[in-house]
Amino acid sequence: MSRLTNKPAISGAAGAPGGSTVRPSSAEGTKRFTRIVGLVTAVVGGALVAAPARVGPVMALTNPTATRLIGLADLALVPGLVVGRHQWPWLAGRAVLNLVIAGHLLALARDAERPRFPRAVAAAFGAITIGDIRSTAALRRHATDDRHPAR
Repeated sequence: MSRLTNKPAISGAAGAPGGSTVRPSSAEGTKRFTRIVGLVTAVVGGALVAAPARVGPVMALTNPTATRLIGLADLALVPGLVVGRHQWPWLAGRAVLNLVIAGHLLALARDAERPRFPRAVAAAFGAITIGDIRSTAALRRHATDDRHPAR
């Protein structure tokens, strides 16, 4: 906790104690962040469904059918991320989907002529997953706090 407010300190900020990661300072900030993630997911998912042969290769996805399925899975998560009462299950689902995509990319890398690109994209999905898991935990913690207010 910060000495001046009741909000947690943001690690990694100038003068913040320990750590190098950024933690949302409020439940509303985390929910807002999740809505933005949902909107980005909608754009990417829509592009993967609408133009898999054009957009897929940008993400190292070479099979249009698999690319379209990934886009549809993304789009299925959007309503819960953007307007869901409890967003954490949807964000957890996105984290799982990210790991599935990363695994698919690593499998593609085995047969690729230039395996570095799919591996790099898989690593990016891994990094995104870490952020999704941290945000999922924060949202779940806030949901639990809302159910059991302090006396």
